[in-house]
Amino acid sequence: MRWIPPKKDWLMCNVGFDWVKQTKLLGVAWVVRNHRGVVIIHSRRAFSNIESLDDVRVVSVLWAVESMTSLHYNKVVFASDFREIFVAAQKPLQWPAM
Repeated sequence: MRWIPPKKDWLMCNVGFDWVKQTKLLGVAWVVRNHRGVVIIHSRRAFSNIESLDDVRVVSVLWAVESMTSLHYNKVVFASDFREIFVAAQKPLQWPAM
């Protein structure tokens, strides 16, 4: 899949993860780029006792969103392999099971 830049004055936050089911260890990373593709900031973090793929997705997205909030980045487009979690975060009444 090709990287698609955000609109000018917006940022793109790409989120990725690696999870080992047997050890319940999760590694998450995000990278923020501007509309030119220049990396602005990135981070990674480890989580333990993550039991399911659904938990992986939720923890990964929440951490990325919390990070952008704490950095005061308001115009952010998020991208990952688990789009449905971002949609659920934006429209929680349509996703009551989350």
